[in-house]
Parts: sequence; C-alpha cells; structure tokens
Amino acid sequence: MISAAIRNPLITLAISFALVLAGLWAWRTVPVDAIPDLSDNQVIVWAAWPGQSPEDVDLQVTRRLARELQGLPGVKTVRGMSLYGGSYVYVIFDERRDLYECRTRTLERLSQVQALMPAGVQARLGPDATAMGQVFAFSLQGQRDPEAKRYALDQVVVPALQGVPGVAEVAPVGGVVREYQIDIDPVRLEEQAITLDMLMMAVKNSGRDVGAMSVEHSGVETMIRGVGFIRSLKEVENIVIRSNKPRNAGLLLKDIASVHLGGAVRQGILFDAGEEQVGAIVALRVKEDPRAV
Repeated sequence: MISAAIRNPLITLAISFALVLAGLWAWRTVPVDAIPDLSDNQVIVWAAWPGQSPEDVDLQVTRRLARELQGLPGVKTVRGMSLYGGSYVYVIFDERRDLYECRTRTLERLSQVQALMPAGVQARLGPDATAMGQVFAFSLQGQRDPEAKRYALDQVVVPALQGVPGVAEVAPVGGVVREYQIDIDPVRLEEQAITLDMLMMAVKNSGRDVGAMSVEHSGVETMIRGVGFIRSLKEVENIVIRSNKPRNAGLLLKDIASVHLGGAVRQGILFDAGEEQVGAIVALRVKEDPRAV
C-alpha cells in the first residue's frame, strides 16, 4: 500500500482530501447523543378507565388489548401493565421494521378493538418517543404562585415547545391545575329531588356552543349560533338545573351548590432549590438529532 501511494501521489492526495471532506460532513451532520437510545422498537398503547381497580382494568382492558395486538405483522412480544384507573400495553416489533409503519398498523387494529372496550374507555397511542428521549427539563422562575405559573405553562409555554421540529411531547410537571369546583349541598339536593346524574348532565349541556340554521332577512342570510362556553364563576352559578315555565321560575346551580375556583387533586410536586417549582420535560421524537432539537 505504501509503494502504491508513492507511485500515485495525485490519487493519494485526492483520496486524502475526500476523506477529510467526509469527516467534516460527518462531524457537522451525524446525530450525537450523550445517552444513545438502545430501547426496543416498541409502540405504547394506553387506555384510561378512571375509578376502576387494577383487577378490573386487567380483565376488561389490558387482556383484550394484548390479545388483539398479538396478531400484528412483525410483533415479537406484547407486554401489559394494569394500574388503578389505567392500562398500558407495550407492543414490541422486530428491529428491521420502520417505527411509523408499526404505529400505523397498531392504530388500524385499535379501530377494530374499540368495540370490545368497556363504555367510556378509548385506547390511544402513546407519543413516538422513548424513555431515553428526555432531552430537556426546565422550571419557570418568578414571584407568581404555583397556580398562575401552571396556567402560563399550559397556555403559553407548552404549545410553543410542541411546535419545535423534532419534539414528540412536552409533559408539564408541578403546580396547580386550575378548575371550577362545585360543592353540592346534599340537603338542598334532596329537597329539590335532583340526582347527581341530572346535575352533571345540566352542567355538561350548558358549557358548550350550539350551531343552528340561518335566517334570511332583506336578502341577507344571517347564521344563528348559541354561545354557551363558560368563562366566569357567575356563568357557572347561573346554570339552569330545572325550569318551571308556568310560574316563570327555575332552579339554578347556585341554589343547591357553591361554586369557586380551585386546584385539581395533586399526587406529587416538583421540588428544586428549596422550594416548589413548576416546569416541564421535553421528549425527543425517535431518530431525531438531540443536539439540533
């Protein structure tokens, strides 16, 4: 090899120059990850069934999903995990198959499995990310309370980060999720002969917009729309539970319950630097360059 290089100096220099260019191109474009993703080629399917025990979730959700997903092309293993109020099924495919082809086939099978699920349970695909794809974590700093920080995080920061190319999921952590809370007076509820189902249905039906037909007047067609989205505590308090048309009176929500703003039930906090924080974890999409993202 040495003698051939000496006899052909131009060819040797050309090959050396090409290798230098290839090295520079690889240095600038080849993805580099501090923790390489060596996880299986898997698709995660999850289904929520609030309030149900792990035994019921396993019998009616996890086993049915695992049984139906076994027959997908290229499946090596199907693993299920049943929790309180939720089910996770991990479908592991052969490494030679494309991940997004596997996700498409899984989604097609889920549309057929939906008929076997209990009422109100819908199986969904997890994000196209793995446990090794958590590339960025942050917390919001400032003097606001955890509820205000979480509101800003959910409404502003998370949607902006989800639009970054290569980001699969942004998972908020910590803080207090703001919600309307209705505290019912059971004595008044019994006096008015109202059940909880009737109360829930009235609240559900009042908090939505309704589209109608149009009215034509003087050659102008006007579209009719009923605006019902709830935007304040007063609107929640004035929800009609029962109407009494002959006497022009009705039963409002504030007559049998008190309404206020509060935080959802929390099962943990984000604690850092000696105080409670509000932040999020950014997950990388599979096969993306962590440095670029």
